[in-house]
Amino acid sequence: MTGNSDKFRAVFLAALMVLSVVAGTVAFSGSVAAATFDSGEAAVQPGESPRLSPGASETITFNVTYTSVDDTAGNVSVNLTDSDLSFDSVDSVTVTEGADAGTTVTSAGALNGSQAINVTFSGANAAVTEIQVNVTATVSAASSAPDKQVDVRTTHDNDGAGAPDTAASTFDQLVIDDDNAPSFVKAVEADGTILVSFDDGVNKTGTAGANLDSNDVNVFVDDEVYGSGPVSGPNGLNVVGSTTDGSFNITLNGVNDITPNQDVEIRFGSIADGANNRGAVKNKSVSVTSQVIYTDSDTNGGENSNATAYQGETVGVLVHQSPPAGSLDYSNVALERYEGNSWQNSRSAGANSAVFVYDTSNSDVGDSVNWRTQPFGTADRVANITDVRDLNLEAEVNDTSVTDAQQFQIDVSAADSGRNVDVDVTDPNDDTTTYNLQLDSDGEATQIISPSETGNYSVEVTDVNSGVTASTDEVAVSKAKQGSASLPETIVTDQAGDIVNVTITLSNTDEAIVGLGDDGIGYEANVSVEDGNDDGEVVLQWNSFAAGQANNAANAGFSVAHDDDDVTLEDSGGSPAGSLVDTSVPGGLGDSLEAGDYDLAVTGGTTSPADTNSPDTVGTVTLEPRTTDGLNLWVAPHSLDGAIGGPGDVYANIENGNVTQSSRIAAGDLLIAQVQASGLEGVIADESAENSTTTAKFLQITRASPGAGSHAFDLVINQSNAAANSQPKVLAPNNVSTTVIDDSNNDTVFVVIDTNEVNVYRDNGADQYGPSGDDETGLSIRDGDSWQANFTVHQNKDSLAKKVQTVRDNINTESRNIELTMDPYNVSNADNQTIEGRTNLAPGSEFTLRVQSTGDTEPKFLKISENVRVNTNRRFSTELDFSDTQVNDTYEIRTRSTEFNTRSNVDGTVVAAGMTDTPTPMPETETATATPTETATPTATPTATPTATPTATPTEEPTDEPTDTPTETSTDTPGFGLAVALVALLAAALLAVRRD
Repeated sequence: MTGNSDKFRAVFLAALMVLSVVAGTVAFSGSVAAATFDSGEAAVQPGESPRLSPGASETITFNVTYTSVDDTAGNVSVNLTDSDLSFDSVDSVTVTEGADAGTTVTSAGALNGSQAINVTFSGANAAVTEIQVNVTATVSAASSAPDKQVDVRTTHDNDGAGAPDTAASTFDQLVIDDDNAPSFVKAVEADGTILVSFDDGVNKTGTAGANLDSNDVNVFVDDEVYGSGPVSGPNGLNVVGSTTDGSFNITLNGVNDITPNQDVEIRFGSIADGANNRGAVKNKSVSVTSQVIYTDSDTNGGENSNATAYQGETVGVLVHQSPPAGSLDYSNVALERYEGNSWQNSRSAGANSAVFVYDTSNSDVGDSVNWRTQPFGTADRVANITDVRDLNLEAEVNDTSVTDAQQFQIDVSAADSGRNVDVDVTDPNDDTTTYNLQLDSDGEATQIISPSETGNYSVEVTDVNSGVTASTDEVAVSKAKQGSASLPETIVTDQAGDIVNVTITLSNTDEAIVGLGDDGIGYEANVSVEDGNDDGEVVLQWNSFAAGQANNAANAGFSVAHDDDDVTLEDSGGSPAGSLVDTSVPGGLGDSLEAGDYDLAVTGGTTSPADTNSPDTVGTVTLEPRTTDGLNLWVAPHSLDGAIGGPGDVYANIENGNVTQSSRIAAGDLLIAQVQASGLEGVIADESAENSTTTAKFLQITRASPGAGSHAFDLVINQSNAAANSQPKVLAPNNVSTTVIDDSNNDTVFVVIDTNEVNVYRDNGADQYGPSGDDETGLSIRDGDSWQANFTVHQNKDSLAKKVQTVRDNINTESRNIELTMDPYNVSNADNQTIEGRTNLAPGSEFTLRVQSTGDTEPKFLKISENVRVNTNRRFSTELDFSDTQVNDTYEIRTRSTEFNTRSNVDGTVVAAGMTDTPTPMPETETATATPTETATPTATPTATPTATPTATPTEEPTDEPTDTPTETSTDTPGFGLAVALVALLAAALLAVRRD
């Protein structure tokens, strides 16, 4: 035992100081002066307190002087005020009167293990007013006693009546001291509160019995100071409980809970135990729990005693006193765990701790885990994890080897949805970036990482609420090679007015700058492109019609083929000032760029226009002069209305005979105008229409007045055989009756018109641009009407042609009819009897033929042939079985098309086999002009160069009114069918396959 300036010093009264007591309170009142102690082996100097190590015994002499004594008998006591100290034996006792001896000790002693010694004496001189009592005794300190100071008190009974005549007075202290500073045991977070345990009581330094407060503690969350303590922080905390007991709590202001994904540490300033042994506790880790369960005396577990947990959670088990009364048991209670059909080795909560931490990673999925406290009987306090579940938290990366110019993707999934997860990405410099994600309704989340450092990246995912973790394979990031761009085709050819597709291949980069044109051609633009879908290429689309509008068009006619990619018009420093496109043409350009060669330069890894001066690859975009080549009229069954939506539909129906060229059409069938002209793609795409469909844009262009800027072309279908002194009727296609199909790959536009829905009016104003003014509306197509279709590309400043270009074709309308080849139409009483005829319905049309007995024919019969099909020569034929009929049976043949109720009726008689008449050929309404020779089998999408010449020759005219003679297209006659139609289509529509 040593005494120094750093130890707590006892407070002594001066040796001769008299503690005054108010007279009259007891019969014999007195006061107690401070005493001097001897250790039994070495003298202890005044002002020092004897020290005992925990578990040790010391012989100590207690000296106490009582003054104002006025009786000759009485008793005194020496009391220890803490149960961690006790008297083992009384070695000697003397009582003297002042300086004279003679007082007799009647009894003196203490029970073993008690905290008091009582001394009874008699024979004192009545005139003596001072008595000294000297007691030598052996004192023991409990082995588990913390370091602390213990008061030693005394009382005095003058009259020997048994009750003290003086109040208990502290005359000195004993110190329990292990000569070590307090040692940190553990800290556990439970429901937002940090439970702290030391192996000894903790005091403010230099102040015995003074609890720590918020000024002595810092809490760090994820390496950031939370608040209070020696280091200032943004928030507050509270220290709850008596720290001098070695266990206390820390609560954080404004924080309901700390989640297991967070790193929490505590740090204390200078602290001391009860014997003033100083120490400092720096950066001690706090075990963060995901949930807490409480031991309960109910063997089935009471409220808050049962829980489920995901494997990998850290669960806190709090030990309540028995029976639970809302307070915790800090007596280092042992707990035994039951798991896997057996009780496991017991573990304790630890010194001054009431919480045990269990990592469910040690349990199997599906297990239940139970704890019970000593003495492990039926009345144990118990807590249960009723089910250990699998969160199935998984994380993976889409690529383990990327460059610093690329990205990698982290995919996270779990068995539960809506959970918050932290994705920690650690780069090669050990710097960690945390991304906070929430799993979607499918339990999934994704994070894209753009690495900036070369080396290995690690990824760990933590479920915020449970602390369950998952990691991915490391991602190796290497230095990207210098980005570059190239052109798979260095020469790209198209026609002026069309949309040019330029494919740019990117290597080790996802961006490039593209320069198009130069000063010499009067047009120059720079655009940056970005590969957004990481396929290594961008298809840049350049609308050569809109490009002529320069800055007036959205992005000046530039776009990309794939939505994921991107294009941006860059500043070229052009003319006029502020323009992004340098036109260098006085007065600006027209709507369409002129034919010519436009320089092309691409540079990868940059978006700066200046880098086009040192391109990776150069090429040329060649715009050829556009042409207007022909107009052909085709017919199709009305049943195909709505079924033809794209070029493939047109070619497929040509191949199967449902779309044919013809000079006549049955009212109600589909009329298809095939416009063969290059350079229309750009103006159609650039048109702004309320409905952005190709049909809406095409019709808006053709309906505009001649002076309007968008009126680059029109399609007019006029009656060519109007009555004398009468204006012709006009067919006016609209959004209801018309579908426009742009086959830009073959420089063709198909206009599909439903003649049953098309508007018909008489153009009394002769403007030909839609009904208006005095025009007579509400008319219809009549039998015998002849029509001329004119497709015209206009001549004006903002046009596609320097002179008017017009192509034409003609067609006649007829009332729908179906005719048999004989009337009457007789058959034999045999199988396979042929019934045939002709019609003006479009090839591919279908109808029903019925043969029903008439008159006295017995037995009655009805024979039906469904879906009788009209062939390419507008003939039809079907076979029926008449072997069950009798000679002279009469019948009626009826044909009926469900569309427009087209009917025909012919009578007939069954005759003997071999006696039927040979059908007399009906007169042809059209004659063939040639017998074609088939040279190839057509396909749905033409890919070959046609072998025939176009059927219509465009004419260039100096005026708006065409004066040339219309060129007629071929008509359909027997033998002039599918093959010739295809040859005509290929010959007229596809002069060359100009695009990929």
